[in-house]
Amino acid sequence: MNQRGETTLIAASLLFGLTGLVILASLELQSSYRHLVRRTNLFLCVKETNGELNLLLRSTGQANWGIRNAQRASVVAIFIPGLQGVTASAQKVKAFLQHFQNAKIAAYLRNLALLKNRGCPLDPRMLGTPFTLSRDNEGALRLKDKKWSYIYFLNPYLLTIETKAPSWESTNPKFNYQSSEKRVRSLSPSSWSYY
Repeated sequence: MNQRGETTLIAASLLFGLTGLVILASLELQSSYRHLVRRTNLFLCVKETNGELNLLLRSTGQANWGIRNAQRASVVAIFIPGLQGVTASAQKVKAFLQHFQNAKIAAYLRNLALLKNRGCPLDPRMLGTPFTLSRDNEGALRLKDKKWSYIYFLNPYLLTIETKAPSWESTNPKFNYQSSEKRVRSLSPSSWSYY
């Protein structure tokens, strides 16, 4: 009888130990799953916002190219007799392209606000635009800089997207994007501690 009690006690201890291991493993899997969901949501957010930024930069660069060429066409038309009507048409094209750019910027800001409202962790700098508030002497928008970066933070992931615009005013603008990902404990840059 004593031997059966010892066997039962050993079996119960093994059962409790194995149950504890299964519970710990399931908690670890649950934690890993939550981290995977957060990371996936962060990457989807970055994909959508970067798509919006790329669309804005592309359309603005193409419109700037058109504005500059419309300006040049109107200047050339002044010196050629009989082409004064081209000057008026070029000015209308230029004005249309400027309104088009303004509408694209408004759509960009609206779409980013919608993403922010859906819980996308946007860099606050992204809620502005990469353009200066004034146009140049030809009427084209100016970039603040040819290179900038945005950060996206969804604890514990920090994703940095660096954007370069080497030749953005053309019919086929070129942009370079580079990303880096880190696991951090807090958002404050001075106290980033990496895993």
